[in-house]
Amino acid sequence: MSEAKFTPGPWKVERFAPYALWVETGDNTAVICDMTGDDGKELQVEPTAEQEANARLIAASPRMYAALEMIANMDAGYASKIARTVIAELEGGT
Repeated sequence: MSEAKFTPGPWKVERFAPYALWVETGDNTAVICDMTGDDGKELQVEPTAEQEANARLIAASPRMYAALEMIANMDAGYASKIARTVIAELEGGT
């Protein structure tokens, strides 16, 4: 496994006003992704429940990556193999 190349965590979901929703670094220095509501017709619509759930999933990514690394380094049989496979995919491998 190689060194992770993504922006270090923690990441958090931020919501300002009814329309603005994004994932940013815990120290507020970088926006990871903008999930602001957009229904294809109007730019300012409230984010859907799915968009909010996606933002929470994205924000949890650094912690999930760390958990996968721990599992991959354990002698946990099939779980370790799956964790190593997922980490390889995340790092751009197959």
